[in-house]
Amino acid sequence: MPETADQLASERPAGWPEFLACAGSPATRAHMRGMLARIQKAYRAGDKQQFRYLVQQYLTSYDARLAATRLAGRKMRWDHRPKKSELKAIAENLNAFRGTQEEVRLILIRKGPDKFRPALDFGVENRALQHLVMSVFYAIAELHPRQFATRGGV
Repeated sequence: MPETADQLASERPAGWPEFLACAGSPATRAHMRGMLARIQKAYRAGDKQQFRYLVQQYLTSYDARLAATRLAGRKMRWDHRPKKSELKAIAENLNAFRGTQEEVRLILIRKGPDKFRPALDFGVENRALQHLVMSVFYAIAELHPRQFATRGGV
């Protein structure tokens, strides 16, 4: 079990560096790592009250919201990406507890002569919320080392 942010960084899954790389500066990255390390420590200690408080503090942190919004913007198709100047405004208004009123596009993918598979295309706000919450899940996940698909293996 990691006790420091450095140990947390060495145990993180494959998607973790991508999220932290979207932080604006090394100080912001260290701040987010520290917050996630405290969340992980409270979760493993079984302190539910402290865990809930730290998760709430992390989800309302501007640094974490901005990093999630930047990552969501990067992962969108080039023609749907918001401008860099819009990302800060989106991050300021992002609320993990309220959700979003952003539209989700339904795309039907043909799977046969008369069959279709529905696929959803989320906007930048929905994607940012997903990345924000996923970073907390990465901190508390205790995965088996042989789960290669969840650790970035083949």
